Amino acid sequence: MIALLALLQTPAMLLGIIGAVLTVSHTRTHRKAGYCSWVIGNTLWFISGIFTGNINLIIQFGFFALLAVQGISINRESRKNMDPPHCGIVNLT
Repeated sequence: MIALLALLQTPAMLLGIIGAVLTVSHTRTHRKAGYCSWVIGNTLWFISGIFTGNINLIIQFGFFALLAVQGISINRESRKNMDPPHCGIVNLT
């Protein structure tokens, strides 16, 4: 079980770091890659939480994964409108 968790958590951690570096880029393709890294990494953390029964991990990284999907969408929309990407709090309505 510990080996399986390491197989989930190590790439999840690396993808989280890579995503953080890429999402601050001024290039839309880098930001998209960063958000995609976050989606995958956060999903791995979510799965890890399921295996360990850690409800806090499940809720936190499930929410983070959903926000990363929204980031991909916002990045795509800003490309259509040629506006800079949104910063700060995003209106969910």
